[in-house]
Amino acid sequence: MHVPTQPVRRFARAIALGAALAMPLLPAAKGDTAHFVVTDKVLVPDISPFAATITSIGNGRGLSGAGGFEPIVLRTMFPARDGTRDRIEAAAAHLTGNHLWGNGAFDGADVEVLRIEDGAFRSVRRDRVAPGGFHALGWRSVLDPVKMLAPEATRLTVPWAKELKRGMEWHFRIRAIDRHGRLSAPSPSVALKSPPAPMPDLPNSNPALIKRPDMWEETRNLPGPETLRAVKTDAGKRVLEWSSVPGAAGYMVFRAPLPPDRMQPRSIRLRNKGERIRPGDLVILRQRLFRADRRDLVAPGNWAAQEAARQFLPGGVQVWSDAVGGGDWHLLPHLPDTPVPESGETYLRVTLKEGEAFTIGRAVHSGTAQSWYGVLDPAADYRFEVWMRGRTTRPAEFRVTGPLGAEQPEGLKPIRFSVTPEWKRYSFTFRPPRLVTEDAVGRMNLILSGPGEFDVDNFRIYRDDTAYMAVLPENADALKASAMAALRTHGLIKTGHRTYDIGSLVAPAGATSALNGTTLPQLLAAIEHVGAQPWLQIEPHLSREEWLGLAEYLAARYDAQSDDPADMPWAAARSARGESRPVDRFRKILFELGNETWNRIFAPWVFPAMNDASTGRQYRPGEVYGLYQHHVLSILRDSPHWTDLSARMVPVLGGWSLNDFGTLAAEHSPGSRYMTITSYIGGWDEGEGPVAPTPLGFSAIMANVLRTTIPRAEALVKDLADLSRMRDTPIHAGTYEAGPGYVLSRANWGRLGRLESDAQDRAMKSAAAGAATLDTFLANARAGFRLQSFFTFGRGRTWASHARWYQGGQSYPAWDWLAQFNRSGTGDMLEVKTVDVPRTDIPRRKYSEAIRNGPLLAVYATRNDDRLTLVVISRKVPDASAPGDKGTTDVTIELPFEKVGRAAFYRMSGQFDSQNAAGQQARIEKIDLTVPDTLPYLIVPNMPGATAHMYVFEGLSP
Repeated sequence: MHVPTQPVRRFARAIALGAALAMPLLPAAKGDTAHFVVTDKVLVPDISPFAATITSIGNGRGLSGAGGFEPIVLRTMFPARDGTRDRIEAAAAHLTGNHLWGNGAFDGADVEVLRIEDGAFRSVRRDRVAPGGFHALGWRSVLDPVKMLAPEATRLTVPWAKELKRGMEWHFRIRAIDRHGRLSAPSPSVALKSPPAPMPDLPNSNPALIKRPDMWEETRNLPGPETLRAVKTDAGKRVLEWSSVPGAAGYMVFRAPLPPDRMQPRSIRLRNKGERIRPGDLVILRQRLFRADRRDLVAPGNWAAQEAARQFLPGGVQVWSDAVGGGDWHLLPHLPDTPVPESGETYLRVTLKEGEAFTIGRAVHSGTAQSWYGVLDPAADYRFEVWMRGRTTRPAEFRVTGPLGAEQPEGLKPIRFSVTPEWKRYSFTFRPPRLVTEDAVGRMNLILSGPGEFDVDNFRIYRDDTAYMAVLPENADALKASAMAALRTHGLIKTGHRTYDIGSLVAPAGATSALNGTTLPQLLAAIEHVGAQPWLQIEPHLSREEWLGLAEYLAARYDAQSDDPADMPWAAARSARGESRPVDRFRKILFELGNETWNRIFAPWVFPAMNDASTGRQYRPGEVYGLYQHHVLSILRDSPHWTDLSARMVPVLGGWSLNDFGTLAAEHSPGSRYMTITSYIGGWDEGEGPVAPTPLGFSAIMANVLRTTIPRAEALVKDLADLSRMRDTPIHAGTYEAGPGYVLSRANWGRLGRLESDAQDRAMKSAAAGAATLDTFLANARAGFRLQSFFTFGRGRTWASHARWYQGGQSYPAWDWLAQFNRSGTGDMLEVKTVDVPRTDIPRRKYSEAIRNGPLLAVYATRNDDRLTLVVISRKVPDASAPGDKGTTDVTIELPFEKVGRAAFYRMSGQFDSQNAAGQQARIEKIDLTVPDTLPYLIVPNMPGATAHMYVFEGLSP
């Protein structure tokens, strides 16, 4: 095996990111007839069915979520800035969790230090954070950290953010900034106590902020303000006043929750002395918590932040475990003989005094006037169930609030029940009295009242016609009908710091503190049920022991009569639940680390640049990702179960369509078999703005395959072919996300109005978008992509395959065409020669070259035994080149056979601009054809523009 020292760069040169809102109208097409010849030559063998990414498919995931009350798993990963034999130093951004963590949040946590040496990752240190050794608190900018006060400013009314801890002493200081962005020495500090309650809003009298220069470092050339004092205004507010600094370009105000003499540098002190921490070492912290005491975990600056509660509190729990008046709770381990089924590791114990109450639940339902929360179906029964025991005389209560609450006409009445001293399952059904059409939000709560002690586990709310966290029948039917080859498990990633360990990853459904109850066994059962193969996405933070545990769960043979559970705990637990080995249930198990490990949105599970500690070589982030994937695969190869696992496991890399991150990773992961990118038909992933269902918008959608898809695909396939010749295991190109793309208001675009959003919705759910999606997938396949995944299977508005149930539940055209190809189009892709085709020029974009004579029709052909499938796609758009242009084309296709047993024609009903955003205007129609007497020629007169046709011929003979 040889890894090239100079990375291949065709793909990087082919990057195509559109910058404008939409491409100009297409110039007039050159010609209105087309002629193609299908040959017997195989271009790409065995085009398999496409795949899809799945997100939340479990019944009840959106209602009760993770109601198993399992240990809170908190993890992070970052590069060390420096260190010693017992201390780790890192940037404030990495040690504070965006200023969320308090001193002590990671006390006692497992610490692993990884280092690149001689071109490979090595775990050089395993230790624990010493008691009192985690130091996250320090100075923080009071104002926008990328801005500063103007140089003439010498006073500031102190802003007290609503998240701050009230009634405590805060310390302030000022630092001047020079014109290069360098910080002066600090001013003297002053102390102020935050008000016990929010102050009334008053007119803002503070000076305006200006942009701070990018550089930010210490300087000795600029002194700090000599004086700083705090004064109280007549309105009761506090004002900071400081002396000006000659030469200052501006000022920044800093705040800290500790006095300077008690503050320690942000760092981690380890229990033991060992291998010295070096700059650039990759550090992973792994914490497990059984309580959530806010005083230990949360920084005073984010004391009341919702993100703090989301990160530390168990699912459904509303209060901190050290809260006064109803917050005394713990997570306690189950006994081995617990009667609670699917019990996981722990349960919740709540101790209440007289007059105290404790609520478990969350906001989960609303009406059709909004799209964030689920909407309950008045034709369906729902089940609330919980396992409980207690020492109390007070009943427990299940209560629905909001638009279906008891206070509403015909609202749902509370369900009260007594709790016994022994574990018992309490289960009730309810039916919504009406369809909620407003946007009011409601909760579903379990309410406990003191005095008493309550033990709670398996808090679940789900639709009663299907088992908890199983696939709902309508979703199972849609997935089975689609014949998707693999389902990518998006429900196991994007965890952030609140994540899982091996125990909660391979636990029963719901027995996890993260991911709204999603677990690996639950997903595997769902994938098996619909007849697909799993494409596992697993966060990269597992330890060596955990990776080996995953291999054990997936592949270990376990005999309950002869094997010791202590030797194989994860296989034993799997066997006890009646699960067979996943390697026996699936033909292949695709394996991907994390999700878009280049994308800071998914931090901390992204890879930084690193240096080789032995050679000094600098590795770019993509290279580090590849080395890390190789490191994980090396651990899995050490498993005694690797032989069985390796027969099924297919390692996949996730790259980026806009640069060479993925190809760099592929160069350093010799065992990976796919390198995948995105391939959308528009939207922010393609650098495009929102489109509308107009000739301009449809032109952008239909031309994207010429502008970006084909150049990228051809370049990437060539790069990976070159790389494959230099290694033992070939690597192929693919996509991990593809399909219609969208722009979100303010998230990845400017403000997007409702009209723009609705127009984008109609365009991306149109028959034309369906044709463009099929065109994109088939163009990638013809270039040599061997694995392609639609993003996503799910019910919603953006990046979804189907409408929500209350919007009709219909599938969107892009999904329909891919599913039809899976059923009718797989096989060897044949060469199609172009004799004549209408063409057009596509102007150069900021990040793409001009396309000269781009073909406005495409024909794809596949052969599977005696079946030949033709897909004809017109990229013309009516009225795009000139008003009144119908965009039709007369098409002639010469086929490699003269006789056929039967023929069928598939098309999308309606017109090219028919759409399924609101109701179903477009659906695939099958028409059985009389065998054409023109064979071996297929004549398609007046092929409509922005349309796909599929012809299936069976019983072929020469």
